[in-house]
Amino acid sequence: MTFAALLHVCTVEIGEAQFRSVLAVARTLRAHLSIVVVGTAALPPVGAHMESVSAPWMEERRKQQAGIENKVSQLEKRLREGGVPHDVQNAYTEVFTIDNEIGYLARLSDIVLIGPDLLSDQEMLGAVLDGSWFHAEVPVLLDPGASLKLEKPVVMIAWSDTAESASAVRASIPFLNLAKSVHVVLVDQDGDPNDPAPKLMAYLFRHGIADISIDVLASDGRTVSETLEGHAKSINADLVVMGAYGHTRLRERLFGGVTRSTVKRPGRPIFMAR
Repeated sequence: MTFAALLHVCTVEIGEAQFRSVLAVARTLRAHLSIVVVGTAALPPVGAHMESVSAPWMEERRKQQAGIENKVSQLEKRLREGGVPHDVQNAYTEVFTIDNEIGYLARLSDIVLIGPDLLSDQEMLGAVLDGSWFHAEVPVLLDPGASLKLEKPVVMIAWSDTAESASAVRASIPFLNLAKSVHVVLVDQDGDPNDPAPKLMAYLFRHGIADISIDVLASDGRTVSETLEGHAKSINADLVVMGAYGHTRLRERLFGGVTRSTVKRPGRPIFMAR
């Protein structure tokens, strides 16, 4: 089990630290790195004054597209110098079709990497996550500080006995195999307190992951997201692994949930799958 095909979705605002971090991930995993630079086009003008505004609208689109193409050229040059197998392309389209575009591009990728530039644009981020999780069914790694550590990282698994959590653990095995230690965390556990996650432990042991601890936490009035982030901070976790959308997307949007809270304010690198 390995990540051989990485897809990094970014904007023209990708910074140096973000680029270096993604390049380091590709080198460590000995993977092919695909980068897609996304941009959203403004909708065409409509109404009585359409003719008077269409020329400025077309000029703005031309400038945006030229900026994206220039960034693609810059990244292509940097990657040739970086010595990793790669390809770079752009996706310039309306925001309501970004999910379809990313879903198509991510179909034959093992993981989608997202950095701080995209995390600062919640509308674009939501579309990219929908494309990754629901169109392509590919795991996502959010790296808010371009700080992902792959040399003996401390990894925390936010575990609940759901299909989404199990999918995240299975998909994250390449990272778990690199870990210095793995902390399995359960919040408000209802099962056997003496043996809270026997099947998960057995699964990890079968993959050669032996340095594992289990922490059962009480939320004590905090949200699950707050409880998990507080514990991740206390153990200096370099990476958190968790399932995405244990509830339906509609319920999460109406009432909130762990996925939405985590995506909105990730405190550290988060690996999520469903």
